Amino acid sequence: AMAALGTVTFTLTVAVVVLALLPFCVGQANYSWVTLDRSSPISPLRMNPCMVVFRGEVMALGGLSASGRALAEVWRSKDALTWTIFHTSPTFNSRYASGCAVLGNQVLIAAGLDETHEPTRSVWATRDGRAWRRGRDGDFSSRAKIGLVTFRG
Repeated sequence: AMAALGTVTFTLTVAVVVLALLPFCVGQANYSWVTLDRSSPISPLRMNPCMVVFRGEVMALGGLSASGRALAEVWRSKDALTWTIFHTSPTFNSRYASGCAVLGNQVLIAAGLDETHEPTRSVWATRDGRAWRRGRDGDFSSRAKIGLVTFRG
């Protein structure tokens, strides 16, 4: 799928990737999850935000509030413990269960469920987390809970 944002053109490729290393990792390594902080650093507490690491910071985009309201906010953290609100009204519509990824020097957010809890296929991009530009809608049906990754990009 191609999406054009002003003078920037990028390509989104939807693909299923089988993790070839899985047989080598299962049962041979002892990994465990560690809880860094049990308090809710992002307020209000949210479900299904989209998260990426961009320019050395973790960014949380959108999400669903505990009261069931879709959110349009951008939060960021340098350590995943201390979070600050970065943008309270980005131009992408309120959404949760969307896909996001870093492509080159920009963050992409695509699809998800909007403020009416309906699936969308809109694609947005930013170079700074504040100024969002809408690209051409994805060449896929409206959907949510998608995985979006970049490969060699």
